[in-house]
Amino acid sequence: PADIKALGVDGVNQIWRDAKLRGAGLKRAKKLVARVLSLCEKISLRDENSLSLALSLGIDRTKLDLIDDLSSRIVPSSEDELCRVIKECSLDGKNFFLVGINGRTKLAHRKIIEGEIKVQIALGLSPVFVVMHGGEDKKISRKLSKKYSAPCLEKLSPELLLALAGRAKLALGNRYHLLYLAKRSNTPIIPFGDDPKIEGLK
Repeated sequence: PADIKALGVDGVNQIWRDAKLRGAGLKRAKKLVARVLSLCEKISLRDENSLSLALSLGIDRTKLDLIDDLSSRIVPSSEDELCRVIKECSLDGKNFFLVGINGRTKLAHRKIIEGEIKVQIALGLSPVFVVMHGGEDKKISRKLSKKYSAPCLEKLSPELLLALAGRAKLALGNRYHLLYLAKRSNTPIIPFGDDPKIEGLK
């Protein structure tokens, strides 16, 4: 059940499609995910889009809690700590933008994000890649960092990331918390993907 919950409707449907199962489709995937979610005592959701999706799957409203993201309680790091990172990355006096990419992003979508990175570079902004998770995220961020001769920041504290997002001119990509913290800092964002959490930021 935990795997089905994590996959969601689209993930379950995609597995069925990849396996070329007959008679399986979106309707049955919705039923399966709804059944698994209905077994939960409580489900915490971050945004109205997720709430609407859960209700459309037939989940009992009394089981659903709409809560603020815990990231809303973070306070920015000190100015000294922020200045140290900016200096280490040679960003002093530069206009920069933050990029957060999910390492599992399909190649076609990654090329769209890279297209926007190139646009921002052409506009005179310097990219800074932020690794939000290890594994695949780290791999793609390091690869793009090398390709664009740009810093790649790993293991930033949420407080430092919030402070850095406040100094950036823009944040783009498909990593929710990077975009959320940038938006919280009144930094413009360019979100990519159709994840309901990211859709809620638009």
